[in-house]
Amino acid sequence: EAWDLPTKMPEASKNNDFLAGWVLSGVRYRLYELGEFGQDNFLRTFGIRDSMRQILQNGEMEEGSFTVCERLQSVLRLANQEKRELDICYINYAWCMYYQRKDMSVITLPEALLVFERHRLITEKASLNLLVSARNMSEKGISWLVNDYINQKGTDFVTKLLTSGWFEENAKSVFALDLDSSLLNCFPSKKIRSLCLNLLGCRPHDRMVEYRDIRNVLKSRHRDTALDILSQYNVRVYDVEEDSCSAEEPSVKESLQMAGITFTEEAENSIKTLPKKYVPFENGHISEEDFPYIQKNNISPLEVASYTDGWDFVMPYVEIYKQYAEAEIQRIARSIISMSMFARVRSIDMVGAWDYLPGSIPQFLEQEHIPVDWQKIFSAFMGYMQMSLIERDGLRNG
Repeated sequence: EAWDLPTKMPEASKNNDFLAGWVLSGVRYRLYELGEFGQDNFLRTFGIRDSMRQILQNGEMEEGSFTVCERLQSVLRLANQEKRELDICYINYAWCMYYQRKDMSVITLPEALLVFERHRLITEKASLNLLVSARNMSEKGISWLVNDYINQKGTDFVTKLLTSGWFEENAKSVFALDLDSSLLNCFPSKKIRSLCLNLLGCRPHDRMVEYRDIRNVLKSRHRDTALDILSQYNVRVYDVEEDSCSAEEPSVKESLQMAGITFTEEAENSIKTLPKKYVPFENGHISEEDFPYIQKNNISPLEVASYTDGWDFVMPYVEIYKQYAEAEIQRIARSIISMSMFARVRSIDMVGAWDYLPGSIPQFLEQEHIPVDWQKIFSAFMGYMQMSLIERDGLRNG
């Protein structure tokens, strides 16, 4: 029997329309979970993979990864209740992409795309499309993804984006004020003013802003514009760091003081730690501090490849291999990649996380001039993008 649910509460409760709509939406969803609505029940129509794809295509990802996990849980429950077969093998996709509310496997996507651009396998426009898609698929945690790519492209690229109106079209996918100061110099003052006002609009009640959110604009040619806005709206800046500046211009702190802007220094809210004695490969991890030690003690490339970083990622520092003779690295390149892939986290004796590999491997191959079929490497990479639902029909060249 079909259910005919009202969309609003009775006339007397009009003031609670918002709450009523929320409650009724929850009731309707619960009925879907119980298997009502026959063949019109979307929990019955789509399996795990198609449910994720539907959420993407319908733009529901704006609600965050909570939507994905809740939806797949409901699909599983209904299928189990009705004893139907389900594409359960795809549950690992959801686990890898959404259990942390972000897809960590895309964090080196900018590096990979820049390599493929240099080999003329993908255009800048297509790279941006993929980055925006990947960034929008995660609720939080990788909001810097597009910024990282743009920062590496430089001023000419930013100028092209400004001319085409790209920043206006993709305002939700990039935090423009977090771009490097040299790139912010390309922006017109009117645009910077709009970005600063939008930032303050996110904090209409406390009139406070964190220094790191405006640090780069305060170090750009738009410093005065930003200071005027902070002063006009009586905004307090907190966690201001020590900054380096030229002798010809005042420091950020001096500029804030001269503009009459109240601020607190980072030291007020952080715990200072004493310098530690250097320990090679501390806790069984490799870090940038180990680079001089590796060079001085002639640590072999294969031993270097056997370490994970402090976050348990494998192949974290491709640049370390620049310390070795290129011919040596080329001779054992396959072994380095293999050793890196199965580097173990020493404290728990488990293989480390592979999330850096989509970018680290192409970087390594290019950096060391390893002779490979780049078309095959790129095809494998794009297969991974499709598997991750990042690359979809028309997206690459759209």
